[in-house]
Amino acid sequence: MDSFEKLPPEVIQQILANIGDFAGIENSLLASRRLNAVFQAQPTRIIKELILSNPITCMPEIQKLCYNIGHLSISSLQCPDLEHYLQTCEDPPTLGYTESRHILKIGAQIQRLACKCLSIMREGLIKTLDNIPADSISGPPLQIQNASQPFTWTEEYRTYWALWHLHHYSHLRKAATQRWNWNESSIRQLDAYNTWSEIAYRAAERLWTVSAVLSDLGLTLNWLPNDPEAEEPAQTIWPAPKETSIPFFPSFDLPPTQSQDSSLWATPDSPEDTELTSALMLAPRHRTSHHWHVVHLYLSGIRLTRTWAACYSLTNMKPWRRLGWVIWDGWRMYSIGLSDIARQKKVLLPDGGFLEPEQRTPWDPEPEIDYVARWFAMIGEEKP
Repeated sequence: MDSFEKLPPEVIQQILANIGDFAGIENSLLASRRLNAVFQAQPTRIIKELILSNPITCMPEIQKLCYNIGHLSISSLQCPDLEHYLQTCEDPPTLGYTESRHILKIGAQIQRLACKCLSIMREGLIKTLDNIPADSISGPPLQIQNASQPFTWTEEYRTYWALWHLHHYSHLRKAATQRWNWNESSIRQLDAYNTWSEIAYRAAERLWTVSAVLSDLGLTLNWLPNDPEAEEPAQTIWPAPKETSIPFFPSFDLPPTQSQDSSLWATPDSPEDTELTSALMLAPRHRTSHHWHVVHLYLSGIRLTRTWAACYSLTNMKPWRRLGWVIWDGWRMYSIGLSDIARQKKVLLPDGGFLEPEQRTPWDPEPEIDYVARWFAMIGEEKP
């Protein structure tokens, strides 16, 4: 029996609007004809309220991606080039049932992929730490148990952000090549996604990190769409020209062996902007910031390549992508013992402790703990 059968439509609309969970709503619509009928009657209102109530899609930049993907689902849409498409996206699309269900489907798919990616990266981090011999670490021991703590909103946001952009680019490129027949010049402009999407060069590595994990999950992709034979780049994408294209996915459907929802959860609420969340850069206003361990790994890798015994181990990003290095927040890495926390004033910590002020940046001399040596231990090497 459909448990929603006797509820009035207004109540069901309110229930759907307050769930804020794409996969949860999609599963509910499949299970309940009553819910599906109410969604069909008010698709625009429900999908807009869902976007605004979800802790990730309510962010303006993700909200825009949702609506851009909604534009692409309109079969009658014709865009002769990128400029026309961007002009079209300046206004929200007209969302009927088909377009709303498409956004819901993409949002649910992204939610499942995000949960998969986060779980795999955390499992990889824990396994790597477990395999480090205790006697190879100087200073305080690693607190491996802290690697398994729940995902923070910041970590989830970074993963979802990457997935929404990868979906947007891949759907747009398919439309440009298969529906609209753009010429080569327009395709080159499209492939310079980071440029016209105004993605900062450091944030771009998150796209490649999530793409690497999706590849390991069995998804097919073109690392460089204009070069189908290209392989995953070993170096970080940071120093690459900004017009470098991002990975293209013909499909985001997981193989049957990976498609179970065993690791599916709703996105956590965004934290309030407090002294604690601000100091650790965990509040939403810091969502585009880069934590100490990310910048320090990059700078340390560059520095080691310029020594007399040039070492390139830290500049090979392939293992670090699988470990989610650019996804994790500074508190997780600090609590494990893999990173410091940059601070110019006293910082309160979630465990009740605090850190004294320290006037130092990643460019300054090494801290008391040799974090670089610990990073080498993670990839089974010794620091030169």
